Amino acid sequence: GPCVFLHSGNLYPYERNPEHFFRAVAELRGDGRITPENVRFDLRGGGYADRYRPQLERLGIADLVRLLPGLPYRDALAEMRAADVLMLFQAANCNRQIPAKLYEYLYVGRPVIGFTDPAGDTGQLMGELGIRAIAPLDEVATIKGVILGALRGTTDGTIHVPARDAVMRFSRAGTTERLADLLDEVTRVGA
Repeated sequence: GPCVFLHSGNLYPYERNPEHFFRAVAELRGDGRITPENVRFDLRGGGYADRYRPQLERLGIADLVRLLPGLPYRDALAEMRAADVLMLFQAANCNRQIPAKLYEYLYVGRPVIGFTDPAGDTGQLMGELGIRAIAPLDEVATIKGVILGALRGTTDGTIHVPARDAVMRFSRAGTTERLADLLDEVTRVGA
């Protein structure tokens, strides 16, 4: 079947606007680089379907990009685990925040690509974890490259997935351990 790219969660018109992504998908289709047989993009629970569906129709990509309703949390996690590639959308106006979505994606252990500013907090964290598949949310050409690279990587097995130990440092247990170490250090210095 097709390689499944998934975004799970809300897509907002400004902070997580997928319109440049839609254009990138349309251009890749127009170039014959992608087809419904080799790739599918699922946007799960994104909201704003009335805004985005007409764009998908106009661009001729409604058979490649599906707007799907939300799921209960456990079902959403299972869907993330089953996807070939997880997509993160975040505009540069959110550079000083990291969405919880990234941590969920990392936890399920699937490849992640980011349509976000590489210089923002999210892009920097992804880079620290070895994720190089990052394109600014508003750069169609770069988005196309990330999509094609992810397709190649899933086919030839070279797509990057961060090491489990690197991911688990963000778990409750991992962050609690780091806090305890910090408190121990402060206590030793003050004694």
